[in-house]
Amino acid sequence: MKVDYTDIYGDSKTSNLVLAKTNDTPTVKDHALNGKSASYLTTSLGTITLDFSGYNYGKKTSTLSNCKKYPLSLFYVYINGKVYFQQFTSKTGQVPSIGGWTTSCDDGTIFVYEVKFASNGMVEDISNITQMAI
Repeated sequence: MKVDYTDIYGDSKTSNLVLAKTNDTPTVKDHALNGKSASYLTTSLGTITLDFSGYNYGKKTSTLSNCKKYPLSLFYVYINGKVYFQQFTSKTGQVPSIGGWTTSCDDGTIFVYEVKFASNGMVEDISNITQMAI
């Protein structure tokens, strides 16, 4: 299949895709991650919280004072215990470049995190497996 599209920079692109039938279960709207959040501590950005407020939309926030005013938007897919997402800066105002925070925003990078749930349904652990998933 030939797909013509406009990328996030407004450039026209063309891709050739091959589709294959699979027996995998597709993602569903009412999945276990919908409405949940997960936090983890980093050495350079403070505590990061990923809030999956909708079935495919969320936000990423930090407790670090430089980043706190600039939450990032997430668009994600949750399937088979993994969340695949892209992150974007706000389009409603200027967002400064903050090393480590706005890196890999608005550029099409896809992150992959493995999610584990506790017996009460809350997120127990979330781990960045992007490099292993590639």
